[in-house]
Amino acid sequence: MSRETPDRSPMVKYPILIFVCNGFWCPMWFSTIKKLFYHCYTVLSSFFISSFMLAQFIDTLVSVNTITGFVNNCITLMPTINALCKALNLLAKRQRIIKLMYSLDNEKFRSQNCRETKVLKKYRRLSRFISAVITVNTLVTLEFMVFGPIIKNPQLRRLPFGAWVPYDANTEISFWFTLMWEKISASAVGLANLANDVLSISIMMHISGQLDILSDRLINLADDNSEDISDRRFDKVYNHEDLARDKRIRDKFVDCLHHHILIFQLADDLQECFVWTFASQMLVSLTGTCTGAFQLARSSIGNSEFTTAALFIGCMISEAFLYCWFGNEVHLKVNFQNY
Repeated sequence: MSRETPDRSPMVKYPILIFVCNGFWCPMWFSTIKKLFYHCYTVLSSFFISSFMLAQFIDTLVSVNTITGFVNNCITLMPTINALCKALNLLAKRQRIIKLMYSLDNEKFRSQNCRETKVLKKYRRLSRFISAVITVNTLVTLEFMVFGPIIKNPQLRRLPFGAWVPYDANTEISFWFTLMWEKISASAVGLANLANDVLSISIMMHISGQLDILSDRLINLADDNSEDISDRRFDKVYNHEDLARDKRIRDKFVDCLHHHILIFQLADDLQECFVWTFASQMLVSLTGTCTGAFQLARSSIGNSEFTTAALFIGCMISEAFLYCWFGNEVHLKVNFQNY
């Protein structure tokens, strides 16, 4: 079976790989047996995230009696709810997202000369760089949140996240069992948020690159490599006697119109697939930044709580910034304000 599927294209390969590892994207080239086992893995991964969210929510309702405890729970509860929403959105809109990925490989989106190749390479390098930064930031924050309380006081047996469990978690076996459950669940939450953010931002960068290419094609619409027009007067460029050249220019202009329509369709498909996750991400980034700042203000500089809160705020701000930045870039280029 061929493995040249749209989920292996350069712009989306990395975030899709994270989704595959996390259990929320069954590779399109899998056989029936492999898909069956993978669906079982999807159910297991969904169980970890949903049980983690439910345990935190119950703990917030029945065990938290102070503002500090409520804030500490909200720091992890909100991203967990966000991750579950993103995972469910991905599963529910899988066919639309596959259609979106097929659109990325449209012939009109491929480079036609060295200038366009440089534009595509620039955005792919930028996509890889941003993906690496977000990944490192997410994983480092996750490890600090999980192991920070344990390293600070190993004898205390303090769980990293506030979560209600229907048993006594103070015994040796139950503590390590609960710790592993929280670690796996938090990792699933972090990877789900990470992959969704990288996928959305990568597609926005692809749209921005295609708008740059469209602008280049319109600017160089009258270029003709078969003739040297540098010494010709401008009015002779569109001389009606040169019917073949005039037809080539018209064909190029029609191609640019089709290209422009495809870019708008791609942007509409992106909005249709991820509009609710965009909204939830903005809400979580806002509340996460506020709760993280509260925890930061109550912590001593240099201890694990201070470091964890600072890293968490960095994650929230960077995610919101990237969504706003590349969304604004696309908006400006659509309105030709960047050219």
